[in-house]
Amino acid sequence: MPVNKRHNQLSQRAGGRFLAWGLSCVIGLLLLLSASARGQDMRIAMVADAPMQLIACRVMEKVYARLNLALEPVPLPGKRALQASNSGDVDGELLRISAIKQRYSNLVQVPESYLMMQGMVFSRAGLPPMSRWQDLAPYRVGVVRGVHYSREGTEGMNRIVASDVPQLFDLLDRGRVDLIVTAKLNGAIEMLRRPEASFVLHPIPLFEEPLYHFLHREHRALVPGLDREIRALKSSGELERWVDEAIAETALSTRKHVRTGQGG
Repeated sequence: MPVNKRHNQLSQRAGGRFLAWGLSCVIGLLLLLSASARGQDMRIAMVADAPMQLIACRVMEKVYARLNLALEPVPLPGKRALQASNSGDVDGELLRISAIKQRYSNLVQVPESYLMMQGMVFSRAGLPPMSRWQDLAPYRVGVVRGVHYSREGTEGMNRIVASDVPQLFDLLDRGRVDLIVTAKLNGAIEMLRRPEASFVLHPIPLFEEPLYHFLHREHRALVPGLDREIRALKSSGELERWVDEAIAETALSTRKHVRTGQGG
C-alpha cells in the first residue's frame, strides 16, 4: 500500500477517534450542566428537636437555593449527626462551633459564620445567679449529648446527659437535675411549650461563639460558593432579616404545637 494512502487512513482513524472523544466530552458536559440546572440534593445532618437547628435549616435552605442546590435536612441525635457527617453518610453538618473540625477531620468549615451561639443556664426558681462554669459545680447539671461546649464546660461535674432539648427540659421539670445548659434560643422556644413551668433563664451567657456550616471533604468544592453567599447576605442585611423571619416562624409553629395539645 502506498505510504500516502496509508497515512491518510491512519489520519482518518485518528480523526474519528478524536471526534468521538470530543463528542463524549460535550455530552458529559451537557449532562453535568443539566444536573446543575435541576439542582443537587445535599443531605445535611442537623441535631434533632433543637429549635436553633430549625432556624438554621430555614436560613441555609435559602442560601443553598441561591446556588441552585437543595438542602435535605437529616435530623439525628447530636453525636450521631457528627459521626454521620464525618463518615460521609450525609453530605455535611448544618450548624456547629469551629472547634469540631479538630476532632472530626473530614469536615470542612465554611469560613463565614451565620449564627451566634449563646450557652445559657436554665433552672427552677430559687438558685443564685450563674455567670461562670464553676458556679455550676455544686449542682446536678443537665446537658445534651453531642454538644461540645456544654460537655467541655461541665467536665468533672455531676452531669446527666439528655438525648435532645425536650428531654433536657423534662429532666429539669421533673427535678432530676438542678439546672441545665443549652442555647438561649433553644431554651426560650422550649419554654413556650411549657407555659405552666416556672423555669428561670440566667441572663449572663456561659459561652458565646460564632456558628458555622460544614461539608464533608468530598464536597469541599462547594465551600467557596457558600462562603461567598453568606458574606454577601450579611453585608446586605438580608441574612439578619432571614434569621428574624426564621425565629418568628419557629416560635409560631411551636405555639401552634402547644395549642393543639401535641407538645411534650
